[in-house]
Amino acid sequence: MVSLKGLLFSASILCFLSFSSLGFASFTPIDCFLISCGGNKSIQVEDGRVFESDFGDSDVVLSTNSLITVSNNENGLFSELHNSARLFTKSSVYTISTKQIGRHWL
Repeated sequence: MVSLKGLLFSASILCFLSFSSLGFASFTPIDCFLISCGGNKSIQVEDGRVFESDFGDSDVVLSTNSLITVSNNENGLFSELHNSARLFTKSSVYTISTKQIGRHWL
């Protein structure tokens, strides 16, 4: 037998979860950076996302300590995004220009 107290508790948890998931689904960050590590140009993937190169003129700048990149475009098995990588041989620093002041998750 289900008690009224247990039923109300279950209903309140269900309401909380449904309303909290609505808030997460509508969240769009002001600053959103997708980085093509080792790439030499911006790359747009099939779903419309654009990955910025970490080399050259962009909002994402890498210190000059790490200029070694590896690429493999021979067989065409991988998308352009997965054909390059950056090797870090020393401590390096990314500088990212943001629109919103405060903490950002990377």
